[in-house]
Amino acid sequence: MTDLSVATINLDNLGEWSHTTRFERLTEAVNTALKRPMIIALQEVGVFAEKENVNLDAPLPATIDKTLLDYLNSDQPLEAQYHYAEIAPKPFTTGGERNHHIRSAFLYRAPITLTDLRTLGEDSPLFTGNTLEGKEALSPSRRPLHGIFDLNGTPLHLINCHLKSMNAPTNDRKKIARRQRNAQAEQIRHEIQIYKEEPLMILGDFNDLPQSKTIEILRDHQSLASIWNDTPKPCYTYRYKNKPIVLDYILYNHHLTLIEVSAPPLNTPHLSPTRFSDHDPVVATFKL
Repeated sequence: MTDLSVATINLDNLGEWSHTTRFERLTEAVNTALKRPMIIALQEVGVFAEKENVNLDAPLPATIDKTLLDYLNSDQPLEAQYHYAEIAPKPFTTGGERNHHIRSAFLYRAPITLTDLRTLGEDSPLFTGNTLEGKEALSPSRRPLHGIFDLNGTPLHLINCHLKSMNAPTNDRKKIARRQRNAQAEQIRHEIQIYKEEPLMILGDFNDLPQSKTIEILRDHQSLASIWNDTPKPCYTYRYKNKPIVLDYILYNHHLTLIEVSAPPLNTPHLSPTRFSDHDPVVATFKL
């Protein structure tokens, strides 16, 4: 069996506008607290663009990928250097903070190789949003990013998710967002069925709590385990109205055996000197 280390990090709108301190602290976290995982699922990589200055019909690639790799790969031997992978979305199709065009991405390093990259729910209004007026209007959200990796000849499927946000201006909109998030989970569960006989993980910022219907759906009648079921003590990854909660997950199927999991409290403590985001990273080691 082979060791496999995987992490998920919500970067909290990291973009070309971000101070160098955030890149430095992220690099320190990856190198030290996370111990340079083989694969890192990123959420909220941003690109700034206003409507009048961008082609609305063309994909909008990240502009910080080179900067990110320059920091992460500094002083690292070639075999330990990360590669960056994303599928650039079209402008104003991913929700989040206006003009920031957030998307998900992967970082990976040897001995991992990337064999294919695709998105799920490409044409589904659950992710693209719709133009309906009234109660059930759906707003745009991030499409899950499906990376197919190879580790020493074994295929590995990672579904990087940043589901519909819990935040909404009214209680009615919060209920709509929850229904949209649940339906997104159903769509993901449906689309990944053909891969369940190979090693598979669903990971990222699910924007919901461990006991929620969203997590229940994604676990697919408990055919996927959650790292949080095996932790010896309570963990959290985010503070919502100053209350510690879990929003970030790694779910995995029976082809993987969990060895160790950690959510280093780098970002959630008040005035943390290691802070680079509003979410704590999550890292886990498996046997494959």
